[in-house]
Amino acid sequence: MVRVEVVQGESEVGGTCVRVVDGDRILVFDQGLRFSRFRRLYGFRVRPRGPDELRELGVLPSLEALERAEALYITHLHLDHLGL
Repeated sequence: MVRVEVVQGESEVGGTCVRVVDGDRILVFDQGLRFSRFRRLYGFRVRPRGPDELRELGVLPSLEALERAEALYITHLHLDHLGL
């Protein structure tokens, strides 16, 4: 049975990340940047140290969301889908 998991972005604009699990196969669609958290935490003078910090703060999906994925599909090239 195929299971669809919305990792983030379910109830907001931006930050989309969806896992599709079919037995042992895992596909991930998008790994978006959550603008709501990004704007709240960072500004003109405060910049993130990198992807690890963004994942830790929930701006990007955790690495666990991408674990064992055999493919990562980006639906289109906007930051809220592409992330980093």
